[in-house]
Amino acid sequence: MDDFVVYLLAGILGLCFGSFLNVVIYRLPLGMSLAKPDSHCTKCDYFLKWYDNIPVISYIMLGGKCRKCKQPISPRYMLVELFTCL
Repeated sequence: MDDFVVYLLAGILGLCFGSFLNVVIYRLPLGMSLAKPDSHCTKCDYFLKWYDNIPVISYIMLGGKCRKCKQPISPRYMLVELFTCL
């Protein structure tokens, strides 16, 4: 049971790191700040609520689309989070 908890916590930490890595991948080449603005849709600039920003789960719950404009979100975001989770 102890191993399960360790793997679970490591997986959650990996998902969070992957989520931050997505921010770095998107913003750094554009010369944007990593801290501001808050996470937003790259198409309509809708600022994501905390529940729209849960690694992997939010992507699946939203069907891979922005909550506001319904435009597709690249699956790359979810894949980076899954890869860092593993």
